[in-house]
Amino acid sequence: FTREIIEQRIDKFKCALYRTFQPLRVMRFNSSSSRCLMYLTAIIAALLPFPSFSFYDNSENVLTFTDFTDFASNIRGDDSIWMMQFYSTSDADSKQYTPVWEGIATILKGVVKVGAIDFSSEKFKEGLNSVYGIKGPSILFFGSDKTQYKPHKGDTDPQTLINAVLQTIVNQVEKRASAQFGGGPNTGASGGGGSGGEKHSTSSDSGAVSLDGSTFGKIYESKEIWMVAFVAPWCGHCKNLLPEWHSAASALKGSGANLAVVDATQEESLASQFGVRGFPTIKVFPGGDKSGPGDAIDYMGGRTEDQILQYTLEEVERSGVPKEIPEMTSLDVLKENCDVSKKVCILTALPHILESMAAGRNKYLETLKAAQKATKSPRIEFLWYEGGSFQTKLEQSLELTFGFPAVVALSMEKSVYAVMRGSFTEKSIKKFVNSILSGKASTVKFDTLPSIETVEPWDGEDGVPFEEEPFDLDDLLSDEF
Repeated sequence: FTREIIEQRIDKFKCALYRTFQPLRVMRFNSSSSRCLMYLTAIIAALLPFPSFSFYDNSENVLTFTDFTDFASNIRGDDSIWMMQFYSTSDADSKQYTPVWEGIATILKGVVKVGAIDFSSEKFKEGLNSVYGIKGPSILFFGSDKTQYKPHKGDTDPQTLINAVLQTIVNQVEKRASAQFGGGPNTGASGGGGSGGEKHSTSSDSGAVSLDGSTFGKIYESKEIWMVAFVAPWCGHCKNLLPEWHSAASALKGSGANLAVVDATQEESLASQFGVRGFPTIKVFPGGDKSGPGDAIDYMGGRTEDQILQYTLEEVERSGVPKEIPEMTSLDVLKENCDVSKKVCILTALPHILESMAAGRNKYLETLKAAQKATKSPRIEFLWYEGGSFQTKLEQSLELTFGFPAVVALSMEKSVYAVMRGSFTEKSIKKFVNSILSGKASTVKFDTLPSIETVEPWDGEDGVPFEEEPFDLDDLLSDEF
């Protein structure tokens, strides 16, 4: 069916509807009855069994698919580089872009596979949304490992897209060379080992925890989330995964989730317990009580650092143990949480315990926890301390002199800070954090932080007012005085 045939059908039904209501033509319609007739026309037209159509059904160079299963089965078993456009037939921009995409597909024919899918179609919508998060027009690049994909975020003109494709090809060749020779594309025959092995080490120094049969039990003793990658030293996909895995592990420090690595060639018995047959195999232990291998589920996320972080933080929100916000009681606590690469600390000075008492302080902390949960970023760490007491030098250096509660974002790595100028609410704190993450907040440089006083942690109780000794007026009026 063509668009012309569909439009003819609509016209025929309009005529039929007109004849049905012909006796009413002698009546004077008011605006309400006219709208009713218009709505009825639209409803009848919408209920007609019109066939769906795609922008690229007749294309010779753009690949199309019958449904999501067809797409998944074709792309997963193919080592080629794919570039996929996800469009909507109801989107005017997508329609205008059709000849451009056709031209790109023609240029890349035989080099890269170029396809297109109507993501709004019921045959694709659910699968694309759940697996790739597709909810709007977008372009994705796929390498040989189809579990890893890269969204295109730049301009969509032909030159920009072709340059992006060429870069994807270069990256793909470098990965294959690394897997084949243990190094980059320039690695000689005598350099099969060397630095490549060091880069992909499974040591815990790299971020993720290295586990074996004697230490694996710590997972069952923990209520936190654990994700374990079973790898093999000779596995090319494992070598690609491990740098991303270690980076994600470092970013997740203190989040309530832990990443681990097991060398399955050395721990065959452990790998057998989890039915490991290919590499890498990733198992997830949700938060809460654990008793054995039966508690593990298969990892369903991607293999880049951002995809690993996204999946893990969603699991933290779903099953993770609620994270307590540390109290800054010493310089060591500040360094442990804030003096970390790419970390930004949201440091909050709460009112003195005698001002708010325990109930008020707990309410402030609940607001911070809600803002922390809403932030969902491993780059942000929340801390608090009692303002106006022992850390007055710190407060003066960070401009926290306008009362409490007060919030400041602190990057020890970049030696900058930014003060929140707004009310102490979840919404305001979240907005402030987003401005930090997006780089829109104005920051102030500092040379060194003043000394942090070591104090006793809050015991969770109300404050006890200072009691003065009783004053006796007779002592003041005595002859001896």
